[in-house]
Amino acid sequence: MCYQITAVVGGISLDELSAALNSVGSKVRFTTAANPHIQGLLAADETYLMRADCQCDCGTWLGKAARPDEVDKYTVTEKDLVRLKAKGWSEQRVKCWVAEKQRAAELAKENRSQDSDGRDGQPWMDVVKTALEVAQARSFGLLLHWYSGSLSEPINATRREFSLQQVNADLLAEMPKDTLFSFTRKG
Repeated sequence: MCYQITAVVGGISLDELSAALNSVGSKVRFTTAANPHIQGLLAADETYLMRADCQCDCGTWLGKAARPDEVDKYTVTEKDLVRLKAKGWSEQRVKCWVAEKQRAAELAKENRSQDSDGRDGQPWMDVVKTALEVAQARSFGLLLHWYSGSLSEPINATRREFSLQQVNADLLAEMPKDTLFSFTRKG
């Protein structure tokens, strides 16, 4: 259905993170999220977060180099239609599915044209730096996942650790989906 960017913050509260983001004029806002499949990746003092605006993140800078075939997921083929009908889907259900794919393609195109998170990933680098330097979080991470259902759907995610000094546009562009990129102040 859509890519969603979620986050993990450690060592501070959501209120402290929100105040820091507000203080630097960031438009990014978070709220708490729950996914039992992600909880196993988190330290005791870490909180799983989702964007408060719950917007579609299709077309995001994050992970863009790791998903060159993104356009293919919006293409509806005759093979798709045959497969769905073979599963017993009604004509109406198939029409809804096609319409949903078209909406997702339009949102992805719109997000790419609006360039909502920057041509170089700078807004996300700023969020990471604000969380760690201004809010003094112990850790802050980003996770990109293609959701086909609810935010609590199963995710087979992994975690990679980086220092704040390693945050750069290339690293964020190479971020694979379902890999939590966790950053800390310590090098």
